[in-house]
Amino acid sequence: MDSVLKFVQILFYLTAGFVAILTYIKAKSGLLNTINTEYHKKVIDRLSALSEDLFSEFDHESDNYWARSDLSGEIISRIHDQVDNLKHEIISKKVSAREVSGIPIPELLIKLEAQLNRIRSDPFIPNKIRDITATYLSDRVESLREAVMEESEKYLIGLSEGKYWESKAENKHWFHNNLMENIRGSGFGVLETEKRVTEIRDAIREYFESYNPIAM
Repeated sequence: MDSVLKFVQILFYLTAGFVAILTYIKAKSGLLNTINTEYHKKVIDRLSALSEDLFSEFDHESDNYWARSDLSGEIISRIHDQVDNLKHEIISKKVSAREVSGIPIPELLIKLEAQLNRIRSDPFIPNKIRDITATYLSDRVESLREAVMEESEKYLIGLSEGKYWESKAENKHWFHNNLMENIRGSGFGVLETEKRVTEIRDAIREYFESYNPIAM
């Protein structure tokens, strides 16, 4: 009788232990599934925002549309803010325009660098998409920085030679053409830039499709 009782007790404890283990596994699995679901929601939200942000430069209705940018006007204006009060000294070679004015850092360059830094450490952007986006932004930042430096240097040299002082309003037009030609030369004209953005958006779409059972 004692043996039967002990056997029943052992069986009971084994069963209770087995049930407890199954309960723990199920609870853990449910928690992980919840965390995984919430993570993917954040990934989807982040990628959607990234896609819209990148495309905004090519959206005619966006405030960020490229044609609304006055990059050249901003650069010319900031240079003249520094040099105009010293026009006589610059023209008479007492000081160079380059010594008076540094190279302006336009708002677009600041924005692109900030966007690049955010994306490099963003935990909600999958590795493949983060890599191609960071490469695109890094290349574009370098292209824009070099173009701004080169064209601003040329403009400052011209000021030191007595040029450009009387036609600031018109200067930004030919400066814009030179700046855009420089940027196109490094592969970031409007069409080339839009193509790079489209490639990133295609990668985002492919990521979404990989989690969409209807598209499989």
